[in-house]
Amino acid sequence: MIFILLNMMTMAMEHHDEPKEYKAVLGHINSIFIVVFTLEFIMKLLALRQYYFKEPWNVFDFVVVVGSILSTVLLQFTFIIYRLRSLAIRFLLFNS
Repeated sequence: MIFILLNMMTMAMEHHDEPKEYKAVLGHINSIFIVVFTLEFIMKLLALRQYYFKEPWNVFDFVVVVGSILSTVLLQFTFIIYRLRSLAIRFLLFNS
């Protein structure tokens, strides 16, 4: 419960025009929370097995964890695609 409250506090600390360092620190803290909640999910799934998904709160936790992981992966993927696109544009401009 303490981790949920701390996660909510860090999410509430985000604001418009925040410095890059501040945003980076919040991103690292968010990654730590994702790891903690993922470990909790894995331990509960291993302990409860097929009964894990019978409890609605566990299903909610599962959706939140998977959503957090997907958003992190997609954000990294988007950054990579953006960098590749900009490199391709530079290559095309300088080689034409």
